Amino acid sequence: GIGATPPGARPGGDAAAALAGQALPAGLQLAVFDLAGTTLDDEVEGQPLAIGAIRRAFARIPVELDSRSLNAIRGLDKRQAILRLCQQIWPNDAGQANTAASVVHGYFQEALSEVLDRASLSEVPGASAAFEALRAQGAKVFIASGFDLAVVQRLVQRLGWEVDGV
Repeated sequence: GIGATPPGARPGGDAAAALAGQALPAGLQLAVFDLAGTTLDDEVEGQPLAIGAIRRAFARIPVELDSRSLNAIRGLDKRQAILRLCQQIWPNDAGQANTAASVVHGYFQEALSEVLDRASLSEVPGASAAFEALRAQGAKVFIASGFDLAVVQRLVQRLGWEVDGV
């Protein structure tokens, strides 16, 4: 994604925490935050939420994916990420890649739903404070993600965030 990291913050997890303590730019009207790993601490069982669900989905067909392949698709729309991985697995058979991507995406949604039902997820420290500070100054706060809209809405609601849109 495109974004800026506040001065003194590492890209990723603690950017929201750093923003919460800063003076905000005058006239800021819109702030868009990524979800997984930026505002949501998405580590589940030692790996990012989406990566774990994608691994479990591919294991059902059965294909094992290496970390390099998985890291290359981070941040993408999950349907597109799965299709891209299938195209790498079946580079000379677009029909097989498309069929497998459809099946794997269904398995991904099941795996993701199972994790969301049982995992204890939390925000990155300072995310809510950053949202509140921005909204207090009149800025609209939106959450962006490669997850499906329903998943993002579910996570935002579960975390109790007050945002202007997803």
